[in-house]
Amino acid sequence: MNVLSEELKRALTSRGMRMALLLGIGLLIVGLNYAITCPPEKSFFDVWYIAYSQSFYYLMLPLIACIPFADTLTSDRKQGCLERLVVRERYKNVLNAKFFANAIAGALASALPLLLLYLVLTLTKHNPLNHPALNSIEGRPYEIAELVNLYKTLPDLFILVVSGAVFFIGAIFASLGMAFTLLINHRFVALSVPFLLSNLLQYFSNRSRLLPWYLAPSVLGATISSSE
Repeated sequence: MNVLSEELKRALTSRGMRMALLLGIGLLIVGLNYAITCPPEKSFFDVWYIAYSQSFYYLMLPLIACIPFADTLTSDRKQGCLERLVVRERYKNVLNAKFFANAIAGALASALPLLLLYLVLTLTKHNPLNHPALNSIEGRPYEIAELVNLYKTLPDLFILVVSGAVFFIGAIFASLGMAFTLLINHRFVALSVPFLLSNLLQYFSNRSRLLPWYLAPSVLGATISSSE
């Protein structure tokens, strides 16, 4: 088994991966509780979007993405695993394998809870789409015209687009977390720095308006809603 296969197996079967998935699912359950307070006519994709946007999933996304494997460089250095890997494989190849496995794990941990919620709601929620009673509720996308049109006409594709965006952003956050441990060899750095950077961007772009609106993580994650 080559180093890439080993790292992928470690990343996808790690305790951190299970913790990240449970965190994502827990946040969406919180969002589902909010969705219960909205009109009963809502369809599966209204419930999905409300659960996603009102659970602050996008704010916790950096943490979800970094939990599975972003701190592995730090732990491997401390345990001597990195030195043993470098004996049989070039350091550059080992580093590339770790970054790739980390990005995949972070991306999957970020997107899988959303896709699981989509599957459950598709099978259990059978209300008609675009009920007039829901035109003014919070939790629908309003500020990005392309997404609004997609939401109303192709809701399944809308969910896949948002989940795809979350997948790639999760990979980016996970990569950032691991990259910072090259500078500061501490697992807290891997978990905290992407989370802090993301929330600072969200605050200065979306709340205080000191930075352009399109830098807010909520925009990158396609989560703009009227409640923001």
